[in-house]
Amino acid sequence: MEKLSDQEIRIELINRLKEKVFKEIDIILKNDLRLIKLYSLSDLEDVESDPYNEFCYLSKEISICLFMREWITKHSFMGITRVSEENDCVIYKISSHHLELWLQDDYNFMWNLIESFGYDALHLTDEMLEYKFTSIFEEALFREKKKSDL
Repeated sequence: MEKLSDQEIRIELINRLKEKVFKEIDIILKNDLRLIKLYSLSDLEDVESDPYNEFCYLSKEISICLFMREWITKHSFMGITRVSEENDCVIYKISSHHLELWLQDDYNFMWNLIESFGYDALHLTDEMLEYKFTSIFEEALFREKKKSDL
């Protein structure tokens, strides 16, 4: 549960996350497009070959990155599950806790998204991000880090 009056703080977190994700997307696209140019059609004839599998993986990454660039642009991260204005309380579909976790310098949002969801990322929802994206291990490490920062 978060304070409704802290909405400006949340908006700042969201803007920082979007900026971080856009940078990660740009890095992945730049690298993958450079690598994908190295393949020829003859490299892709044998569907059991390493070049074919590598090309497929790069194609998947590029597809997910292009989708996410559009999704992040349009998505507000402000979806609400419950609100109580009189108590200054709100429960967002995606918690500020997760926004803060994903903003860590050593957390690569896009790499984790691609590895966690694969092509299912093309059907991304708030619920997937809030409940199925971050591992229990990552959650525990982040909670310990926050405790030690206090």
